[in-house]
Amino acid sequence: MRRDPHLAPRAANHRPLSPLDFLDRAVAVHPNRLAVLWRDQRFSYAGFGAIVARMAEYLRARGIGVGDVVSVMLPNRPEMLAAHYAVSMVGAVLNAINTRLDVEAVSYILTHAESRLLIASGAAAEAATKAASAAGTACVVLDAPGSSPDFLTGEATLPLDLLADIADEWQPLALTTDNTLPDLAPEDRRAIWMGLADALSALHNVDPAAVGLADFGRPGNYFDRQITRWTKQWKGSSSAPIPDLEAVADWLPAHLPPDDGAVSLAHGDFRLGNMLYHPTEPRVVAILDWELSTLGHPLADLGFCVMPWHTAPDEYGGLLGLDLATLGLPTEADVVARYMRQRPVGSPLLPFHKVFALFRFAVIFVGISDRVCNGTAAAEDADSYAPLAARFARRARDLILQTDIILQTEGSRP
Repeated sequence: MRRDPHLAPRAANHRPLSPLDFLDRAVAVHPNRLAVLWRDQRFSYAGFGAIVARMAEYLRARGIGVGDVVSVMLPNRPEMLAAHYAVSMVGAVLNAINTRLDVEAVSYILTHAESRLLIASGAAAEAATKAASAAGTACVVLDAPGSSPDFLTGEATLPLDLLADIADEWQPLALTTDNTLPDLAPEDRRAIWMGLADALSALHNVDPAAVGLADFGRPGNYFDRQITRWTKQWKGSSSAPIPDLEAVADWLPAHLPPDDGAVSLAHGDFRLGNMLYHPTEPRVVAILDWELSTLGHPLADLGFCVMPWHTAPDEYGGLLGLDLATLGLPTEADVVARYMRQRPVGSPLLPFHKVFALFRFAVIFVGISDRVCNGTAAAEDADSYAPLAARFARRARDLILQTDIILQTEGSRP
């Protein structure tokens, strides 16, 4: 749609809804209203806007611009809040780092994020300085003696032009949940999916012990433990019986592949909707939603990643049945081959891994259905996802049947 000049965002049909747009309006309409209260200091919206302007001017002076990454290790203080506006204001990407992390972890994050600048203060300053030095990242410490910038006071360019460097509200980072990538031209879509495979292989090539995550989970027997966990959750559900899901739960433990000893950081929900892409390049710059992450088998993530090729468009945005070539989308085999070239696992991706992914997602949808029934579902559209449990279970059962037919056919050959 964005490629069609008749439908492109314009004043007549488009109004960005972003934090910058909010602050721009607040400064103009309510300049004297209280915006920030910190210790004994009070800042109106105009005053807070000035803080943002000073920080943005400082970033521009250091050459920070569109697509650059600015990391911060700050406690809850006005500059931390201002960074969420000022960094985006210059078209850059904000990377907030936990102030309690050690030097090694921060250094790894800075390197992986390709940070141009780290802003720190307080108790995190010492670790931040050492980590930035190790990563080769410029670092500035607030409240430090000497030439430390003061964003809270001084001159600022007013009135603000908060949106000057933002071409549209998607510019700083691109996040999509539609696997067909309709906002892109067909010739650009394959590269995005290849970028997803590259990001997954890069994640799995990280040595957990080297980044202090050797104890992030129990290595070995990953699928056995996971099947037990998700089957237990399914058995404890109050939802109506799903015969296909029951059959898949019985099939999986009987078809466990031999444990090849492969262990990696396993994301647990690795899909296009959890990726942030660079604004001008087909590469992942951030991976979101780590709540299911642990030490696990890399093929679990890969099986989950290729799940769209086994589900229909109305089943959480699957690709099954679509004309992939016409849409400029890769095949499942293309994505798997791209991953395997950069991260040889030793074991191939089997139907088992894809059936497991479908089974686990089906059980997740069962949990959503349970929450809808007892009135505790958080999302307003949760009831639309509940029926997907049976459909994903059916897709898993279909894959099992297809596998059995192939095996029978191969077994009958002379």
